[in-house]
Amino acid sequence: MKWLIFALLSLSAHALDARFEGTVDLSNCSGFVFTTAQSDPTQPAMLMTNGHCLTTLLGGIVLSPGEARTDRPGSRSVSIVNADGKKLKMKTTRLVYATMTGTDVAVYELPFTYQDLAAKGIRPFMLGSIPVLGESVEVFSAHKNNTHTCTVAAITNTREGGFPFVDSLRLSPECRQGNGTSGSPVVRAGTREVIAIANSYNKNGRACGNNNPCEVNGEEVSVQFTARYAQQIAAVVLCLTDFAAEACPLTKP
Repeated sequence: MKWLIFALLSLSAHALDARFEGTVDLSNCSGFVFTTAQSDPTQPAMLMTNGHCLTTLLGGIVLSPGEARTDRPGSRSVSIVNADGKKLKMKTTRLVYATMTGTDVAVYELPFTYQDLAAKGIRPFMLGSIPVLGESVEVFSAHKNNTHTCTVAAITNTREGGFPFVDSLRLSPECRQGNGTSGSPVVRAGTREVIAIANSYNKNGRACGNNNPCEVNGEEVSVQFTARYAQQIAAVVLCLTDFAAEACPLTKP
């Protein structure tokens, strides 16, 4: 029964504020519950995090370059922030989609509908449109319990550890998210409209290796030391009904 896997966890003496409602704390990353204009309130709710947040027991990355997974068993514990700033613990039921090629995203299905979550005080974020250079954004991490405000400083292709990412966002230096903030929603400032998902930063000033994404413009490769990056999510809306469909621009399973 559903109530057996639903428990209330008190975060600490200080609850998160209302802006965090719908954000997700995973064991190693952050994430968020999301919806679209086409979503049915009676369908199972879904959450999004990074594809690199799928790891082995030892923390190794599961996905390979060029790979995408869809419709797999996917039970993992997550904690979702409700309207009171508390974290509600549950388990996902299915991995809907995951890839680290072209973008860095994983979508999980929950054992509750959007209506069920609403009754528990959980409001999803709305997947938004393509970001605009220079616009103000906010990044919310339920795993690290922090938020950052900055702007979209650049839109560029990036590469990290053999994984290519298309039209990544480089965020301005005010956003200082680090380990554990991967998968955080990047929202238009003052709204709940998600335009990207935070995924990496250049940790050591090296080029194109793990934890050191580089920017790629044709044959030119450049490094922005300490730069934080996020991946656009507008394409996910086109794929939710069928990630293998021709109209889906994401990497095919």
